[in-house]
Amino acid sequence: MKRYHYEIIVDLETLNDSKLGSHMFDETSCITINFSTNNRLVKDELIDIQSNDCLINLQITKIVRKGGYLNEYNDLEEMDFIVSFAQTNRPKNTTDEVWFFCEANALKKF
Repeated sequence: MKRYHYEIIVDLETLNDSKLGSHMFDETSCITINFSTNNRLVKDELIDIQSNDCLINLQITKIVRKGGYLNEYNDLEEMDFIVSFAQTNRPKNTTDEVWFFCEANALKKF
């Protein structure tokens, strides 16, 4: 089973409510959310998140796959796919672990 890891940059300005943004995350412009799941996200998908008693939707606007694997210290190592030996010498967990960089807009939950 594949495991998908996401680093999502969330634009809170799309809330049009700076008080709600600052109440939820103590910031007003953007935040980064990291999470892992067994499900793959797609562009324009809506995700519900809750923080500090508020519920909002995240609309995924951009998804880019990262090439990498976890080393023995559980740090993400970037893979250079240009080098020919990268495919043959890559660690086993690269087929089961997939990393993505995403951007999302925060929308009010009705």
